[in-house]
Amino acid sequence: MFKNIKILEKRLLNYGDKWLYASGMNVKNNSNDISRIDEEIQDLKLLVKFGIKTIILNHQGDYNNKSSIHTPYLSKILKKKLNTKVYYYKKINKYLFKKIDKKLKPGEIVILGNTRLFSGEQKNSLSLSKFFSKFADKIVIGGFCKIHRKNSSNYGILNFIDGYISNGVLNEVRKIESWEKKSKNIIAIIGGIKKEKVSNGIGFLANKYDYILPTGVFLNMIIKSIGLEIGLSKVLNNKILKEKLINFVKTKNFKKKFILPEKVIVCKKKSKKIMYRDIEKVEKDEIICGVKLTKKIRDLFFELQKKRFSFLIAGTPDYKEKGIKHMGDYLKNFLKKNNLNYLVLGGDTARDLSIKKNISSGGGAALEFLAGKKLPILKKLKQF
Repeated sequence: MFKNIKILEKRLLNYGDKWLYASGMNVKNNSNDISRIDEEIQDLKLLVKFGIKTIILNHQGDYNNKSSIHTPYLSKILKKKLNTKVYYYKKINKYLFKKIDKKLKPGEIVILGNTRLFSGEQKNSLSLSKFFSKFADKIVIGGFCKIHRKNSSNYGILNFIDGYISNGVLNEVRKIESWEKKSKNIIAIIGGIKKEKVSNGIGFLANKYDYILPTGVFLNMIIKSIGLEIGLSKVLNNKILKEKLINFVKTKNFKKKFILPEKVIVCKKKSKKIMYRDIEKVEKDEIICGVKLTKKIRDLFFELQKKRFSFLIAGTPDYKEKGIKHMGDYLKNFLKKNNLNYLVLGGDTARDLSIKKNISSGGGAALEFLAGKKLPILKKLKQF
């Protein structure tokens, strides 16, 4: 996979040089899961050791839904892990060029605000990419969690300066490659709220895996596609995806492989009180918050355990904002108790399930990679 791709190596590093580092430390303050930070540490340690002046471009949240926040807390975490000075600059502007040149010493690090507080970042604005590129001469592209995204700070910027993939990304891809070899006795449990989960759930995963257990938004969209009520439950506002789902639920693959729950957990918009409904009896003012663990589902899991099935988990299966964690807790205990093989895609999923082993830091990126899709940044970093 990494043949002819430029990778960060010792021979590239000269004491006192300035490098940019596009990281994927998309974590909230006081998060118990820092796997996305740990993914970057190996490469950052290398830069510090060789006396590189490192300037980090980090993303957190999403500009479009206003979930992006500043991340000064990252400086404290990196300072402790790397044993060097780490500065955080909240305001990113042209005046920072000289300020950083004057302050930053070899082996020290600067974190520049949050790239997703710029409206052009997720639109891959080339003017924003050009601005970012003026901070240094070369860039390391880390952050496996956004390696499939064409953002200004990790894709567009490669039009203006020389780039190299991080060893952290390389390690994540190798993890996925080892899982990719599995060809039978696999179930995919797909949840969360991202488009990649749904598109690959009815595409690549439905074709290759033995069973698919949809949860989260994926389940909501399937229930709606077969003509049942979902009340006020979350769905993706994507016309093309909705049309594909309507057609997919009529196929043999859907009837043969998809496991739909008999009962779901529901709640009201302004209440945390939960109720159980037959899948056909959700009311118009209710929100589907999770899957009820009926005898049918427990029996299925027992059969999968006997046959030593492997479990791919992509996306949180419960509506965590409402405090629901029925399926997540069951899965965590079931996998541990029976010593089953599994892979969890995405730091958020691992955190919500309290799983600390066999984790890929990127949910959407890992699914795209498993599906055989060419990840744009890896393609752009090919050297010929």
